[in-house]
Amino acid sequence: MGTGGERDGRACLVGTPGDPGGGPAPVGRGSADAGGERDAAAVAVLVIPDDTPEFGGNWVSAHRVARALALEGRRAEVVPAAAAPLAGPVLHAFNANTAVKLLERGADPGRLVVTWTGTDVWTDLVRDPARFAVLDPVPCQTVLEPGARRAILARYPAWADRVAVVPPGVDTRRFGPRGPREALAQPACLLVGGGRPVKRSLEAVDLVAAVREAGVPAELVVLGPPRDPAYWAALEAAAAVRPWLRTVPVVPFEAMPRWYRAAALVVNNSLVEGVSNALLEAMASGCAVLAHDIPGNRALVADGRTGVLFRDAAAFVAAAVRLLQDPAARQALGRRARASVRRRFDARREADRFLALYARARTAP
Repeated sequence: MGTGGERDGRACLVGTPGDPGGGPAPVGRGSADAGGERDAAAVAVLVIPDDTPEFGGNWVSAHRVARALALEGRRAEVVPAAAAPLAGPVLHAFNANTAVKLLERGADPGRLVVTWTGTDVWTDLVRDPARFAVLDPVPCQTVLEPGARRAILARYPAWADRVAVVPPGVDTRRFGPRGPREALAQPACLLVGGGRPVKRSLEAVDLVAAVREAGVPAELVVLGPPRDPAYWAALEAAAAVRPWLRTVPVVPFEAMPRWYRAAALVVNNSLVEGVSNALLEAMASGCAVLAHDIPGNRALVADGRTGVLFRDAAAFVAAAVRLLQDPAARQALGRRARASVRRRFDARREADRFLALYARARTAP
């Protein structure tokens, strides 16, 4: 299933690079159980940042892993960082900054697994690489795609044996093209998780306005959660004077398939990404995706085959105008996208890779 490097008798298993995904069945903060036999004790505590809202990216990722572990008969707890116990099961931090805080509180680095996010790698590591030096004794660190690993090793080359690629999975039974659809005006562009500046939702408003000026009556729907209240307020103000712009602050995770199925295009205009759960879910749902050409998106989208990548506003407008007027082209992209995700990204495979890491950490001296 992968190759591994060892350090101090513990190995980090490197997954096969490819399309990651996001999507557990909904479970709340706390223990996760999805059937099968459960261990008496949690195999790991999955730690998400304290400011992660319900249905936010790290929430989705942690609950996806917890759900897949439960299907293997293993129990995991999902908790905010402030509630993470320093003694007991292995701690799995779903954010490198959260791992730093756990270590500052006294967590044992040998019993810590770290998953770096896109913001960790492409923003925080660039701004302040010294902040992450404290992760040096952590033998098992993971990233979502190979480009992120290269970026970390460019700063910390001695970590080559402890930074692993573990692509996320996606539940292709939950996220699929068949089923109920949300009622949306057509053609609708959907932007998910747009409640903070890194998602560049306000810029996406201008992009869709240009599409409309080109003669295609597109609607833009921006879903939350509203991580940055001021930014979300600016989006709502923009929507107040644009009847074709709609903002939806909260959508329960279990309702997301309805929104993907209703969209003509799922748009990602992010400044940085690790691997977008939203894009993975959209692709699994058979959607055509139009995504900013950045490392995390390039690891997921094969340009022109499983989606379209754009580098600038002109490329976005040209691609959106073409796709919004060509349902057959959108359907072909969506079919290939779903086939790619089903082949390359499996939530239980992701959980198996993490189980191997947890086992190593539990036996650490």
